[in-house]
Amino acid sequence: MGVSGYGIHMGEMLFIKGTDVHWGDPVNTSSKLGQDLAKDGDLLVMPIIHEKSKNSRYYPYLDFEERMLKRSKVDFKCYCVTMEPLPILAPNIAFSYEKHHVA
Repeated sequence: MGVSGYGIHMGEMLFIKGTDVHWGDPVNTSSKLGQDLAKDGDLLVMPIIHEKSKNSRYYPYLDFEERMLKRSKVDFKCYCVTMEPLPILAPNIAFSYEKHHVA
């Protein structure tokens, strides 16, 4: 089975230490977003993640495209994370070296 995309949600969950057993809405929703709804490597996040990330100084180049998706008669409002093109800090640097003579 290939990966179609990724889903991120947050909230409370049950985790049994020393195992890979974990239950809860964040697990189920992330799985639904990533495995069932994402396409072509999409990164889909729930509104709570969008709210915490949209104006963060740590992620200045992230954009969020709102999407309404439906699966198993359940509507999902989520956001697809995209990234603005990174700025080119110095596209055409030309160096000029001159010899300076000190008398």
